[in-house]
Amino acid sequence: MNIYLINLDRRHDRLITMHTRLCDLGLEYSRISAVDGTGDAEIGFSDDQADMTKPEYACYLSHIKVYKAMLESDASHCLVLEDDIVMAKDFASLLDDLALHSSRNTILRLEVPFQCTNGKPVSLGRRSVKKTGAYQINRLYSPVFSSGAYVISRDIAERIVQNHSQPKIPIDHILFYKRMSHPLPLVYQVSPPLAVQAACVPDLASSPATKSDLHALRSIRYSKKQSESELPKSPVWRILYIGLANIRGNLRRIWRTITRLITGIIFKTKVLEFDDSAQPK
Repeated sequence: MNIYLINLDRRHDRLITMHTRLCDLGLEYSRISAVDGTGDAEIGFSDDQADMTKPEYACYLSHIKVYKAMLESDASHCLVLEDDIVMAKDFASLLDDLALHSSRNTILRLEVPFQCTNGKPVSLGRRSVKKTGAYQINRLYSPVFSSGAYVISRDIAERIVQNHSQPKIPIDHILFYKRMSHPLPLVYQVSPPLAVQAACVPDLASSPATKSDLHALRSIRYSKKQSESELPKSPVWRILYIGLANIRGNLRRIWRTITRLITGIIFKTKVLEFDDSAQPK
């Protein structure tokens, strides 16, 4: 299987770290020069794209470069790695044992879903589609984020290059959240995960090499709240507006509670954790 490592030219430190990790696992890879979304470089990003930051836009373009590289080969699947990933010591052997090589329209997630790093569970199919020792593959039903380590089938990569080459939402959204349709990609998750972002490993979290431009800027965008100037100026309308917003918020909370109960019956919910003691030394 072709392995592609996305790495910024200016992050030679990360390249050295990932090169060591992959060599220790006996894995050969091809480096893809990432599109840099920092600074004043012109990459086609427009400031009026409310659903994306410039680094997210650049990240999307970087993954597109991976898909194009795979399509130039005859590979049916490829492994995509970002340069801040820590892998389990069994990563290389399980990559072949667990991969769904013969399946089309599939994405196999190898890393910990982002919400699980915050202690939130994800919904998995109750029936495993494949097992190898303590590891298994289940259909993933929760919308998740992060695109640091996944195996993607050729047909999905081709669809993205042909129909979604212009970024409109972050790459992990189109793969795992607001997924493409016609047909809907089948997303699977390895459990327990074989990889995790280095920033989520306690011993590595304080290292400057783990700092993410994406997460820092995303947190700013997602934390933006409506300012007072956007509220109605009339006191009466302002009270009604705030009251309606509170009603909507309560209805959303009730709906989330109901869906969690239903989800718990149909699927199995689980917080997926990476065993950091299993990482290569």
